[in-house]
Amino acid sequence: MSTTTRCIPLVLCVLMACQESKPTNEDVVRSSQDSTAMLPPDDKIKECYESKIGNSSVNLSLTGSGNLVEGTLDYLHDEKDNNKGRLKGRIMGDTLLADYTFMSEGVESVREVIFLKTTAGYREGYGAVKDEAGKMIFEDRKQVDFSKSAELVKVDCNSGKL
Repeated sequence: MSTTTRCIPLVLCVLMACQESKPTNEDVVRSSQDSTAMLPPDDKIKECYESKIGNSSVNLSLTGSGNLVEGTLDYLHDEKDNNKGRLKGRIMGDTLLADYTFMSEGVESVREVIFLKTTAGYREGYGAVKDEAGKMIFEDRKQVDFSKSAELVKVDCNSGKL
């Protein structure tokens, strides 16, 4: 076997190792459970995000310190009931995991929400849920799908404009 033929597998391995990998849902779940992937405690957060599709919109505002955040999350649907509420959670790596407490049709509900940080803002994840002690939580965070939601882009918190 020639030296060139023996080097081809080595070159292929090096090239494959250098390829950029995209995060998977498993990576998102792993980063959301990794307590070391937190913001430094002195980092203050005050951010707002918005997504508009037609006459409907989703508005997210976050305040906090370190990896702990709270804020509001409003789903303003055109010709449907709106959901407005508060969220409280934490940011771990590129993932925001929070409890969303909201009023819908006069009933207070709590559900787990998860958002993946993107270059422009956040993208909400959806998946199968189950009731656990009166709170809707994801059955399996590894199965959460971030591809079916509109991206919430960062806006000026004072003006609400992009």
